[in-house]
Amino acid sequence: MSLSTKHHRSAFSLVEVLLVLTILMLIARQTWSSSLARWFTQTDYEKLTLIQRDLARGLMLARQYAIQANAIIAFCGGDYQEANCDGDWSKGWYIESGSEIKTFHLFPLDIQVNWSGFPANKKRIDFYENGHSGYQNGTFYLCQDELVGKIILNQSGRFYLTNISELPELKEQCE
Repeated sequence: MSLSTKHHRSAFSLVEVLLVLTILMLIARQTWSSSLARWFTQTDYEKLTLIQRDLARGLMLARQYAIQANAIIAFCGGDYQEANCDGDWSKGWYIESGSEIKTFHLFPLDIQVNWSGFPANKKRIDFYENGHSGYQNGTFYLCQDELVGKIILNQSGRFYLTNISELPELKEQCE
């Protein structure tokens, strides 16, 4: 009499597992390129919200740099590579201390950013040692297609953001 008995175990071979994974990968690729891709793409609302937060982050950083360095810091509108602070806020922004660029951010081409306030057509906002922006108060309008968002800056250098919405009466600020 034998004490050992043979148990037959069945399992998939490596070739079978690889074949199934390959088929699943092909199905996933086809599905991804159609319906699932829409789940992971940004909407215009989300995109403009992120742009608004990036501009707010820049304002906050410039104010903090001014307080920490105990110096005047410029928050400039334009392309940092040109470094001439041309006031084209739709290109992006950069923070300048003297002639040194601290940080920058470029906006996508389909986003329009305009400054409206005192003084008009402001090319840069100076933050002073105490964090104030002097008499440089106003509103940034961020526009994409029919959506508009605002960042309102006051004289103390503080700002607040509005919700992104479809406001036809603000559309003229974007042109």
